[in-house]
Amino acid sequence: MDDESISGAIQRSDEGHVQGISKQVRNGKVLKTIKWDFIRIQNEFWRYHNTAMDDEHLTVVMPESESYYVLEFCGKKIGFPLVIEDLWVY
Repeated sequence: MDDESISGAIQRSDEGHVQGISKQVRNGKVLKTIKWDFIRIQNEFWRYHNTAMDDEHLTVVMPESESYYVLEFCGKKIGFPLVIEDLWVY
């Protein structure tokens, strides 16, 4: 049985940059750790990059995606809400 969890290293360097780490755990053993960097420039929607990605480009955070749930968790921990408008996360 897999157990997805998010832990540690949730940081906020400014209003538009958040970092977090997610872990995939099976039977108490960590199978995979992913570092997430979320960036929001001015009033634009959130974008991210993580260590599981093959390249360095930023990808848009979409509602109901893995990246959304990680960002939502981080936001709750450090005290900012997410707003969804159409297909964009602000």
